[in-house]
Amino acid sequence: MIKANKGIVELKGNISVLKGELGSIIRYIYNAELEEHGEEQAKEEMKFIFEKSLLRREELEKEVGIETIARAIADIVNTMKG
Repeated sequence: MIKANKGIVELKGNISVLKGELGSIIRYIYNAELEEHGEEQAKEEMKFIFEKSLLRREELEKEVGIETIARAIADIVNTMKG
């Protein structure tokens, strides 16, 4: 199970299930971006999210601030909700 609220994430279950759920989330976000902004921007958004997710917390805070990332992701999710 993946549960997230304003940047706070709770994970439960084995890694295989979590990977499957994460893949579903990524696919949903990508398809929403694709529909709203087209393929090029959708791919850029996914690349941005992936690259930032690999940074250590300290690196992320230095580069853009963790609150900025959380707001950007929340904006993407809210856009998908319509």
